[in-house]
Amino acid sequence: MQLATHANTDTLAPLFLLIEANNQDADILEIRLRDAYQHHHAVLAVDSVQAASEALTDFEFDALIYCSSTENLNTTDTVKAFCELTPNLPIIVITDDNDFSLANQIIASGAEDYLHKNELTAEALLRSLAFATQRKKAQTSHLLHSHSSLGTDSIHDITTNQNPLQQDSLTEIHNLSYFYNYATTAIFRAQRANAQLAVLLFDINDFELINQQFGRHTGDQLLQLVAKRCENIVRHTECIARLYDDTFAIITDTLNHEHEAYPLVTRLQQCFDSPFETSQKQIVATPSIGVAFLPQPADLNHWVKQADAAKTQAKASAKTNVEFASESASAGYKRTQSVAAKIEKGLQGREFSTVFQSYYCDDDSNPLYAEAFSRWRSTSLGNVAPREFLPALSQNSMLDELTKQVLANVAQLQEQALAANRPIGKFSVNISTAQLHDRIFCENFLHWLSVNDLSSNTICLEISERESINAILACKSNIHFLHQQGISFALDNFGTGNTAMTQLADLPIDYLKIDRAITQNIDTNKPMQALSSSVIKMAHKLGIKVVAEGIETQEEFYVLRAFDCDFYQGFYFGQPCNSHTLMQEQTVDMRAH
Repeated sequence: MQLATHANTDTLAPLFLLIEANNQDADILEIRLRDAYQHHHAVLAVDSVQAASEALTDFEFDALIYCSSTENLNTTDTVKAFCELTPNLPIIVITDDNDFSLANQIIASGAEDYLHKNELTAEALLRSLAFATQRKKAQTSHLLHSHSSLGTDSIHDITTNQNPLQQDSLTEIHNLSYFYNYATTAIFRAQRANAQLAVLLFDINDFELINQQFGRHTGDQLLQLVAKRCENIVRHTECIARLYDDTFAIITDTLNHEHEAYPLVTRLQQCFDSPFETSQKQIVATPSIGVAFLPQPADLNHWVKQADAAKTQAKASAKTNVEFASESASAGYKRTQSVAAKIEKGLQGREFSTVFQSYYCDDDSNPLYAEAFSRWRSTSLGNVAPREFLPALSQNSMLDELTKQVLANVAQLQEQALAANRPIGKFSVNISTAQLHDRIFCENFLHWLSVNDLSSNTICLEISERESINAILACKSNIHFLHQQGISFALDNFGTGNTAMTQLADLPIDYLKIDRAITQNIDTNKPMQALSSSVIKMAHKLGIKVVAEGIETQEEFYVLRAFDCDFYQGFYFGQPCNSHTLMQEQTVDMRAH
């Protein structure tokens, strides 16, 4: 590992991380960088992905330059691994491959730009690094600030406050121009994350009749009121815009599953539940809503046309005011409505149960570490998956009741463990940031522990990284409050969101749970090995213990154990089961594995 500094007196000079196994090629790249930056820069050259991952724990770089021929690794997998490790670091890839489809894959995997070795001039390198840096800043700005704008080239800051050309003059929300710029970038983000998006297109039924009956001034007031009310239900990671006349559009944040868009559809419908008070008249307005998920291959115009066709279908329907562009999505939404209608009865009727999955560590006393999961077998709907019932519980403010029932079941497991003389490590309980943000919930949680004779020192609350890091940071004071009472915290699903390791230093996180997306087939995936090793080392430096989730094979376990992971969880050790079955399972002797 060699650090070459060419900016001894310039404290603002950029620091680049260069990954190139060929010393001659590395020297050429360093010469190009010196020519590009006139010696006002510094570069750290390494010859392997593993060395680069270690360097990222010690230095804060301005950009990463990755030569794709290094170690003959899969380029897209390597780029994805670095994006997981340092989501805010710009990446450019140097390649000697002329395959244009590969270049597209590299960009889709998370790199900001790529260059061919034959076109590697100082000017091209300078332009590429500047572009990559600005593009990454624009993406980060969107994640951190509500209503930040990203154009198609993601270089210029075109936020609403600074660029009135991106704002609808009547409603003061985004306009058609902003919508298409935002949608272009949102599609790029979704493709890079292998995720889904939804667009909701809606208009006001009989709007022209309202204009004719009450005048255009009243019609304009109605549009303003609709925009304001609907803007309040859109999260900062989503976008709402007025496209034209009475037609509006909302683009969701990236989705892991289509059903994650259903709560937004319901919130949009609820915006029209009460009348709108204009200066002339109280108006009862109803919407027609068309929903389309991103088609494959992704095409912005086709996507919007699908939503518009669904909206037209909703307007013609006598049964519903929302239609989906695909039959499967429509069936999924109807199922969601059925779940929402039955869930309160199911919760009151004790149809919910709790299952537990152990996670293990190298400890001769073999203490019990178990994570609690909720299951629902409805008398009328059959088995309902957590991805279906959790949004419905959250939307109907019933998550607290479920948490209360889970703690009662945890208390039963504790009784069984004590009766069997099994040492207790931690009981992990999953909660949402919406709950954690509420101080009343936090105080109630402590009360529920007391009622169930559960010690706070045995409880670990798990927060999913799939929730916005901003939402997690907004709970900081309550996390500290509960942590001071002895409760531990775990960041679950690490690697599926945009959390940087530096952000963890601001939170009292005790455990980091590496998601199955990283641990899957890790025995054959070298970039993910480098990522996992670096994450574990960085976590340990921060005093955080690491749990590897989703381990299904002995080979995966061996690799993660070699990286000094602290805990292991997955089907390889045991599937979720009820407390009686869990206590009947033989304890796992880690030394035998």
